[in-house]
Amino acid sequence: MPNQCEQIRQEYGDLKALKQRFDLEYKKEKAEENSDLAKSKELKAELEQKIEALQNKVWPFEALSLEKVKEQYEKAVSGYREFGWLKALASGQEGIIDETGQEYPIPSFGEITKGLLADKEFFAEKFATLENPRIHLTPFALSPAAMADDYGQQIEDHFVEARVDGDARIPDKAKTKLFGADGQPLELRADKQNIYFDNSLKNLNYFPEWQKKGASVKAVGGLTKEEALAKLGGWRMIIIEDTPLAPEKGQGKIMEKEIKIKGKTKKVKRTQIEGGLNAAEQYELLKRQNETGLVPEDWLSFAMLHLKEKNMVLDDDKRTNYLCRLLGVRTAGGGVPGAGWDGDKFGVLWSHMDDSLSYLLSRVVVS
Repeated sequence: MPNQCEQIRQEYGDLKALKQRFDLEYKKEKAEENSDLAKSKELKAELEQKIEALQNKVWPFEALSLEKVKEQYEKAVSGYREFGWLKALASGQEGIIDETGQEYPIPSFGEITKGLLADKEFFAEKFATLENPRIHLTPFALSPAAMADDYGQQIEDHFVEARVDGDARIPDKAKTKLFGADGQPLELRADKQNIYFDNSLKNLNYFPEWQKKGASVKAVGGLTKEEALAKLGGWRMIIIEDTPLAPEKGQGKIMEKEIKIKGKTKKVKRTQIEGGLNAAEQYELLKRQNETGLVPEDWLSFAMLHLKEKNMVLDDDKRTNYLCRLLGVRTAGGGVPGAGWDGDKFGVLWSHMDDSLSYLLSRVVVS
């Protein structure tokens, strides 16, 4: 009886042979006039099924199953389709289109898993030490301003009004599907301006380095949106902590785990980034752990999926009014934007925040 390694090697050989059959059949049927590609489609379905079965056998990440990764991927694709972000591209594929008309096909699930498997040890550590890790596919090519408008409409679609009281719209508690992190129904503004998108967020610099400068901080380097698109492409795959609120001051956890990678056991440790630090201090902790801060496209797409799946807004903190600092970008004026739900104004706040303030949280991104 063959051992597991020999069996996997044999199955991989069978896969390569099946892929060759598919390529030949597809080429043949494509050349035929009015072909419905029936045989190619049949072989493609068989190929995908066998690829997934083999991946399950060799999947190295104990903390996040392949089944869970696929579920997270499919939820993102389904959500983006529902939001109207996915379009039929000239290539016949499904994807997104940026403001210049450039098209970006959505990465396949196979491309996502290939990226994870390319650096097994790194991702094994992150999956083990992130709180509720989630594979998140960010439609980076989209306009943050347009995404914010869509988030505002999604918030409105979840809200069922009972009455208006002064400057607040009071929810019908029995019918509304818009809740805060405490599970209580949220009020909205009477003027229906549920999204505030600061003009300073329309000309951002991406992925700068944050350094201390006296009592404040300064941003060094970075890319324009066009440069970032040229480097990253229209999509970026990240890992994010799927929690309704980033850790406040004193609430960050130290995650210590043992993982097994390549047959060896290894102890890994990670410290959650919490509020109470300025931008440079948070950035330094992130850098030390090979992590980065969010960009608006990350936060907005995650916030919309979060609301769709859980009927709950992201980063809503009535008690201390913390907001999530987006360390992945800086404004033209040199500040760090903040994002969250501002309970005092009954709306989502996007504002140019003072980058030296310590009451801002920071979500982390692993990419």
